[in-house]
Amino acid sequence: YQRRIDKMRQKKQELVDIIPLLQNQMGISLYKPRIQFYEGEEGLQTILEDMLLHQNIETLALWPIENMMDVMTEDFTHFHNAQRIKRNISIKVIWPNTQVSDMDKWPYLSVGKEFLREARTAPTDTDFKMGYWIYDNIAAFISSRAETFGFTIESTEFIALLKMQFDIIWNISKPFDFRSKAADIFLDEFKQED
Repeated sequence: YQRRIDKMRQKKQELVDIIPLLQNQMGISLYKPRIQFYEGEEGLQTILEDMLLHQNIETLALWPIENMMDVMTEDFTHFHNAQRIKRNISIKVIWPNTQVSDMDKWPYLSVGKEFLREARTAPTDTDFKMGYWIYDNIAAFISSRAETFGFTIESTEFIALLKMQFDIIWNISKPFDFRSKAADIFLDEFKQED
């Protein structure tokens, strides 16, 4: 089963890699913007599982961590982070500074090279309940538990706009260095699974 999944991921990546070449040769865009809606906890987890079909990419997230932990569950977030690291998916993340007070309970959210995570905290007057995560040509938006919905947008132009916004917020945010006491246990756990 795992080999089939890996083979499908490889085929998807091959297709993703060849599309820009075809676009250049034909002079047209083969991508059509697409929006998909999701509801409920399982739907929101499905959004982030799609990211795991990729490998060796950099992602960007504006992520209200406590709200997301509430809606995504600790088990799923633990699993997702282990899989993300295995697939060499790095993340630059901005967290609200009001939601980083008790990070030790989530060792898999540690910051650093081993975790493929660079983090910053948003300016003091910036608060947000909904988050987004940009990967490949997709932006995944996820609400808090209060509304429990999400959607993905696949669009070159929209992603360019969102990245520009992210960069502006990133540049005015403060670096956040966090390494949980249990971080090494988490790293050892998923390395043993290989």
